[in-house]
Amino acid sequence: LQTLLNDMEQEKVELRRQHSQNIKNMLDETNTRLEKMEEAYKKQNDGN
Repeated sequence: LQTLLNDMEQEKVELRRQHSQNIKNMLDETNTRLEKMEEAYKKQNDGN
């Protein structure tokens, strides 16, 4: 039983780690998109 509990706890830790990594990846992608949008906005306004 203890082995099973340890395995489940380890799985929980791994799922949390994966979840944190997924959130970090989404934030990185969002920041990249925002930077591109800001650049496009600046170029558009510089042309006016």
